[in-house]
Amino acid sequence: MRDNQEEVVMAEDYADTNVSVKVVKLIQSYTDIVNRTVWGK
Repeated sequence: MRDNQEEVVMAEDYADTNVSVKVVKLIQSYTDIVNRTVWGK
């Protein structure tokens, strides 16, 4: 990319200012599934 002068195109999802908030919400949305599947809660 940088070595061969290719243009880097950033996906719209990552161009947002609050990407970390989106990642945290995504991880938190799986908490119930993980608890039921892995921990049997």
